Amino acid sequence: MWADRTKTLWIVAALLAGCQAAPQLIVPPGDGTTEPARAIGPGQAEADFDEAVAMTARGEYDAALSPFRRALAGYDAFGPAQRAAECLFWLGFCHEKLQRRTEAEAHYRQLLTHYAAYRAARLAEARLLRMQAHPVAPEPLPLTPDTAPGP
Repeated sequence: MWADRTKTLWIVAALLAGCQAAPQLIVPPGDGTTEPARAIGPGQAEADFDEAVAMTARGEYDAALSPFRRALAGYDAFGPAQRAAECLFWLGFCHEKLQRRTEAEAHYRQLLTHYAAYRAARLAEARLLRMQAHPVAPEPLPLTPDTAPGP
């Protein structure tokens, strides 16, 4: 929480002081990869978002997660909020396609909590309802003497 306020105050102070450089945010990959941290500004967030959407269209759901996360960090810092909402939707969608139901639900719920006014929230709500209507079958128990069918 304090880090967000400090970041915002820094950006506002730089803008009020007449700073000519576009504000940037250093974003670690956060996905367990060896990818280095990158500076994200408003333009880079849009480029990452476009890249991730293209990957998603090609079915490269796992690869799209990292650029969606970077774009989300940029949109959280610089806006627009509608794009942050869209990033959360697409993160949930990619996790859903990767059979990572818990992560998908978490992104959809975060979207509903923070960006309920946007169309992406209505789409996320529909996806959550669909997921609830089609629960995942429990994993079968491994065959052991205790679980093997009896005579």
